[in-house]
Amino acid sequence: MKKRLFSLFFAAVLAFLCSLPSFAAYLEAPNAPDTGYTRAVMMYHLESGTVLYAKNPDTRLYPASTVKLMTAILTAEHFAGALDTTVTVSSSAVRGVVGNYIELSAGERTTVEALLCAMVIGGANDAANVLAEAVSGSIPDFVALMNERALELGCENTNYVNPTGVDEEGVYSTAADTARIAMYAASIDIIATIAGERSYVMPATNVAPERTIRNRNYFISTAITAKYRRRDVTGLNAGSSMGGGASLVATSDDGSFTYLCVILGASTDSENVYSYIIASDLLDWAYRSYNYSAAVSRSDLICEVPVRLASGADYVVLAPADDIDLFLPNNFNISTDVRVDYVVENEVLTAPVEKGQKNGVITVYDRTSGEIIGSTDLVAVSNVDRSEFKYRLNQLKELLIRPLTLAAAAAFGVVAFIAIIVTAHRRAH
Repeated sequence: MKKRLFSLFFAAVLAFLCSLPSFAAYLEAPNAPDTGYTRAVMMYHLESGTVLYAKNPDTRLYPASTVKLMTAILTAEHFAGALDTTVTVSSSAVRGVVGNYIELSAGERTTVEALLCAMVIGGANDAANVLAEAVSGSIPDFVALMNERALELGCENTNYVNPTGVDEEGVYSTAADTARIAMYAASIDIIATIAGERSYVMPATNVAPERTIRNRNYFISTAITAKYRRRDVTGLNAGSSMGGGASLVATSDDGSFTYLCVILGASTDSENVYSYIIASDLLDWAYRSYNYSAAVSRSDLICEVPVRLASGADYVVLAPADDIDLFLPNNFNISTDVRVDYVVENEVLTAPVEKGQKNGVITVYDRTSGEIIGSTDLVAVSNVDRSEFKYRLNQLKELLIRPLTLAAAAAFGVVAFIAIIVTAHRRAH
């Protein structure tokens, strides 16, 4: 259930993120950790879509294993409701495979779900190739589909040349684009679920016995090392390449807040994988440095607007349609560091007015930068009924002042005047 709710958070902010420019303004808390051992970072608070930290978010880099997130997206969508489909491994899919793989053999038969688990959990490049062919018929056609979907998600600085993330000329992405893709991937239940599994036992096939596949994300699995294990991390992808260094896409949930941290181009040495160290430091920093602050409440009475033709009260009070709770650094003083302005659409309303009827917008700005950090509609807090007497009287008034009515009245007046003259003339004779 928790994973389902976590996926819904991703889905809720996806539209927001896809509408953003490549890098959004944000308020960074003090004492951010050192990120010197990596080339690019993006960190989001997921419920609000708030950027907490960014380093070179739009720098094009080798994306390494994060490419498999797009492969997983297209696979899950193509085989939605049919993950038990049997696939036969082709010789082209496994010929010359490099990097991490599970030794699939040409002619081997297995399911899409098994291959998806092998790729997401174990980072298997041969499984990625087989899935690409299963979806599109060929790897080149699948790569074209990957690039098409990246653009649909608003990723203008991403180009794929294979479904695995193996370094090749022409492949690149950015931390900002990878975050968009990661959030979309995590909104798909099957991906979010299997990415958090510590291991997977792949069923025996026609040519191979069971395979036990360990999660390559050291935040999730302790199969290789327990040094980086974190219970709050729920996924999503980890790997490395010669050109891309260590990469990591970490989603976390501490029971109160959910975060996404993307690390690209991190260093490693004999003792440390800095992608995990940096992501862990950023998560701890976020947990202790941010919280929600109420800038505007639905109970705030903002202004009164006159109402014409009203029965009883001849005005209505406007209030915010929603609370504006901002996810801000703890040192941010909501009473002094923000500015709240409102704009009323109609200075005078006409009855009837319905409770909840929109008549303006209230906006919260960062007082220092002038950036908009929240907004909501202004709505009527109560109904205002129409006075039928005032309404009918107003209709009559409007009828009398209409141009055709005035013209008819004038014509009638002229005719009446002429009639009076004619009548007087006849009497005189």
